[in-house]
Amino acid sequence: MTPEADSKDRTFLMAAEKVAANLQGDAQAEITSIIATRYAKLEWVHHAIELAETIFDPFTRDNTFAEIAAASITTGTSDYADALLEMIDDPAVRSVAIEEIAVKYAELGDLDKSLELANELDDADPTLRRIALVDGSFSPRSVELALSITTPELRAGTLGELVTVAHRAGRKSEAAELLTESLRAAEEIEFSQTQIHALISIASLYGEIGDTDRALEILSRALELCQSFEGLPVLGLSSSFPRGEALAQIVEGFARLGHFEQADLAAEQIDDPFQFAHASTKEAIEYFRAGQIGEALTLLSEALELVLDEPVYSEQGMLMKDSLLAELAMGFVIVGHLEKSLQVTEKLSSEAQQYMALEQVGKECARTGNTHGIFQTAESITDDYSTTSYWLAMTDVLRESAATDLARQTLFEAAKSAAMIQDNYEKTMSLIEAAYRFALINSAKASELFIQALVMINQLEEDDKKAPLLLRIDERFRELNRKPNEEERLLLGQVWS
Repeated sequence: MTPEADSKDRTFLMAAEKVAANLQGDAQAEITSIIATRYAKLEWVHHAIELAETIFDPFTRDNTFAEIAAASITTGTSDYADALLEMIDDPAVRSVAIEEIAVKYAELGDLDKSLELANELDDADPTLRRIALVDGSFSPRSVELALSITTPELRAGTLGELVTVAHRAGRKSEAAELLTESLRAAEEIEFSQTQIHALISIASLYGEIGDTDRALEILSRALELCQSFEGLPVLGLSSSFPRGEALAQIVEGFARLGHFEQADLAAEQIDDPFQFAHASTKEAIEYFRAGQIGEALTLLSEALELVLDEPVYSEQGMLMKDSLLAELAMGFVIVGHLEKSLQVTEKLSSEAQQYMALEQVGKECARTGNTHGIFQTAESITDDYSTTSYWLAMTDVLRESAATDLARQTLFEAAKSAAMIQDNYEKTMSLIEAAYRFALINSAKASELFIQALVMINQLEEDDKKAPLLLRIDERFRELNRKPNEEERLLLGQVWS
C-alpha cells in the first residue's frame, strides 16, 4: 500500500472510459456498463448516468441504471434513486433494482425504508430473505422477517441459515427452535423434489448442532419420499438423474453421520450411473475420515471404473462425466493417493478441463501441507497461462493458511511463468494478478510488474482488449487502496493519446 493511497482515485477508470469510446456493439455496452457502475460507487453519479445513457442495448442500459441506483444508496447520493427507477423500462429489471435498493437500505440499518420498498414488489419473499440475513447476525427481527416469508421452501431455507448463525453465536436453544420452524415449513412444500432437498439440508443442520438421532430420522423421511419422487428432467441426462441426485445427497448425509449401512441402502436405489458414482465418492471421503482407508479406496476405484465405462451422448453428459472425474481426482488426493489423482485428470475430455481439475488437486495439497504434491501437480500443466493461474491459486491458498514463505515461493513461480506467456492479453492479465499479490506482501516486485503490465497495454492494438485490462488493474489498485505513481500515470496517458 502506498503512502498516498486513495481508494477513490479515478485515473485508470478515466483511461478505460477513453478507450471504451472507440468500441462498438456488445463490447461497448458491456465495458461502458462496468465503467458507469464504478463511477457511481465513487460518488460520480451524474457522470455515471450520462455514460449509461450512451449504451445502445436497452437491457444492458436498464441493468446499468439499476446498478447505479443501488450504488447511490451506499454513497449518500440516494436522491438519484427514484429518478433512476423511472428511467428503467423493463419491469423485471426495475423489480431487481428495487430489491437491490431495499437490501442496501437494510445494510445501512434503515429497515423501515427497506421493508417499504420490499412491499412494492409482486413477490417480496426473495427480498425478505436477503433482508433477514443481511448482517449475518441473529436477532428477533431477523427471525420475524424469516417467518413472514410465504413460500415454504424459501422460508425453510432462510430459517436454516439463521440456525447456523444462532448456533455459531452460542444461542443453542434458539437454534433448536428455529430448526423446528424450518422443519415445519419444509413439511408444507408440495413438490416432492423440493421437499426432499429441504429435508436433507435440515438433517445436516441437526447433525451440526449434535442431534444425530433427529438428523437420522429426517434423512430417513427424505429417503422414504424418494419412493414417490417428482422431479424435473435435466436436458441431456437420464430421466433418473434428478432422483439420483437427491439420493446421492442422502447417501452423503448418512455417511457423514457414520451410518454407512443406511448410506449403502440409499445408494442401492440410485439408477443413474453418474449419480451412483457421485454418491460413492462422497461416501468414500467419509470412510476415509472415519479411518477406514481400505473401504474408501475400494469405493473410489469402483466409482472410477463406472464413470469411465459409461458412454455419453450429449454435451451435458460429457460435462457431467468431466465433473465426476474431477471429483474423483479430488477424492484420490484427499485419501493420500496423488499419483492416482493425477492419472484421473488425464481422462478428462479437454486440456482446459484437465487444468481446472489439476488446480483443485493442487489446492488440496496446499491446504494439507503437501509441498511436494503442489510442485508435482504443476508438472502436469504444459500451458504457460494455465501454469501461471495455477501458481496464483496456490499462492492464495497458502496465504490463507499462513504458509508465508511457501506462498512467496509459489508467487515467484507465477511471475516466472507469466513472463513466458506468448499471448499479450493473457500475459498482461497474469502480470496484473501477480503484481496484486506481490503488493499484498509489500514486495517491491509489485511496482515492477504493474509497470510491465501498463507497458504491454500500450503495445496492444485492440481497444476491446485494452479496456478490460484497464478495468482489472483499476479494480486491483482499488482493493489495495493504492494510487498510481508518476511513471504509471505517464504510461496511462499514452494509452488514450
